[in-house]
Amino acid sequence: MSKNDFARTTSTFSQVISVYEMRHRPAFLHYLTQKGYSATETADTVSAAVDSGTLTATFNDLGRMTSLKGNNNS
Repeated sequence: MSKNDFARTTSTFSQVISVYEMRHRPAFLHYLTQKGYSATETADTVSAAVDSGTLTATFNDLGRMTSLKGNNNS
């Protein structure tokens, strides 16, 4: 995944959850699965190893996304 893909993913997913009513955490997990990425969950985060980087989403106690960040490790 290139740096532009991180930006596109964070931007697109943020736009989708702002327009459509949905449960953020399950929607993000399904999105990652559909893209073929393996996700790791903690109580308040979902992270996915994506090629040479990581996407990390943070959720509040209601499961709503509070941040989505991409980190390119290369």
